[in-house]
Amino acid sequence: MTAISTAVEPACSSPGKDNYRQYRNWCRAAGLDYPDFVKDPDAVNADPWEGLVPLFYWDTRELNRWAG
Repeated sequence: MTAISTAVEPACSSPGKDNYRQYRNWCRAAGLDYPDFVKDPDAVNADPWEGLVPLFYWDTRELNRWAG
């Protein structure tokens, strides 16, 4: 019989924190005045940050090469 893990993953695990760090660093490089997304992940849901997330994703994954 296999034991089932009952451990609960924290709401903001390491991979999640890394994503917020990357977004924070991207905002910093763009010269934006940004909140600390690692300490306050919910800040990403407020204007203008929620609108910039798709741009961050597009830019950091170099998706322009596949468009057009």
